[in-house]
Amino acid sequence: MDRETQLWNQYVGLREEIKAADALCYQVLGIVIAAVTTILTASLGQANPHIRFWTFLCVYIITIPAYSILEGKRRSIWRISTYTRVFLEPGLQFIKWESRLDLQRSNASKKGGEDLKQSFSSLASTNEWVILRGLNWVAALAAIFDGLWTFHDIGTPIKIMGSVAIVILNIILTRKLSLTEYNLRRLGQIEQNYLASWDKILNPNISLEFLSSSLQEKAMGLLRLPNWSDRQKWDKLVADKTQIENIMATITKESAERDKLVADKTQIENTMTKMLEESENL
Repeated sequence: MDRETQLWNQYVGLREEIKAADALCYQVLGIVIAAVTTILTASLGQANPHIRFWTFLCVYIITIPAYSILEGKRRSIWRISTYTRVFLEPGLQFIKWESRLDLQRSNASKKGGEDLKQSFSSLASTNEWVILRGLNWVAALAAIFDGLWTFHDIGTPIKIMGSVAIVILNIILTRKLSLTEYNLRRLGQIEQNYLASWDKILNPNISLEFLSSSLQEKAMGLLRLPNWSDRQKWDKLVADKTQIENIMATITKESAERDKLVADKTQIENTMTKMLEESENL
């Protein structure tokens, strides 16, 4: 079996895993909506306000675990898609789905910021978090106004404190969900963390801190290509730079020798920078 066939077979298998994770997210969301609807309906049918109150709050027993399940599956999808971009698509001549999706969103982000970037999104995960936030607030408001404030055996100050506590809880959950949703977006922190970890495995000795962010991105893209024409030259520069850094680490005091090493390292970094700037765009 040739290399491209092996890559394709792994690609197909991982795409199936993404489809399964995505389908599970929709199933979980459907179960949550059905369960919360049942709880709210059952609560409204209770004559005892104390039972109504505590039944409304049972919604959180459903929604909070759902957060963890959905987040875990969305993280799994990013783990697979970033692996595909780093290890599989560079070796497949015509299969560039994940790479082109990323390029589309990156270009939009550079031209129009977050709003233009999101205009290309399917909003699948965003809608999941919107629904969960909405369910929480429906349950909270119902617990306050159709539960807590109908109690006849407690005073107004306790009702106010209870209402404030429920509102604060929902604000905390809403804030957490909003932050999670933002980090789970394309080009978000979670995707970038997975991408960086795969790039580190592919090129364990690469240090690109001296490059601008755009050139770092271009460098990692070129390094994923199995047939980059300048790869041998690049690897030689990396090896020379690493050797100089290792020697510099043993020289703790300022000296002519250290100054010479710094100059050599700077020259190598300038050469690497120029190489990237002159390379054709991906």
